[in-house]
Amino acid sequence: MEKHFRYNKLKLKKGVFTPQYDTEGIVDLVKNRVDYGVGLEVGIGTGAISIAIASETNNVLTAIDINKKAIKLAKKNAKLNKVDKFLNIIESDFFKFKSSNKFDFLVSNPPYIDFADQGVEEWVKTNQPHEALYAAENGLLFYKSFLQKFEELLTPQGIMFFEIGEEQKSDLAKVLSEYPKFKYEFTRDISGKDRYLVVELK
Repeated sequence: MEKHFRYNKLKLKKGVFTPQYDTEGIVDLVKNRVDYGVGLEVGIGTGAISIAIASETNNVLTAIDINKKAIKLAKKNAKLNKVDKFLNIIESDFFKFKSSNKFDFLVSNPPYIDFADQGVEEWVKTNQPHEALYAAENGLLFYKSFLQKFEELLTPQGIMFFEIGEEQKSDLAKVLSEYPKFKYEFTRDISGKDRYLVVELK
């Protein structure tokens, strides 16, 4: 199985999250805001986002995933698209991840579906790995953790880029209101839905 994402061809594998086209917009956000830097992707999956950023910009990335199959596949896809020398792909649990160096940006399409959500499409439930879909705390667990670890992981000028659920804008705005040190903006995808969040220090 194969799929195109941006300008790259990706091998797919059962048990690894298949990227959707609405995720492509997050690459443009990074391109527009980061001229050159060292990035961190949390949840690399097939490698779609990191490979696109590496192939379209001057940025290099470390990318992590807890899924062994994803790590193996992402490395294969990075090599296939000739960007493997720009990516450091590591098997790691984000909640235990430590880095000796700070990053200029972080990008992630994390699990964000509430376990209680009954509106998930059948194809998604059947074909996507559940650990890449669902998160605790009403789907907000990863976002809260990213904010808490901002200064641990990123430089003072660092920026975080996220994909979010189309109904999560108000909930995330409430979470962010608890962190007055951040400025943030929600951005719409090509369908006009609020699907991306950009966060940085004031």
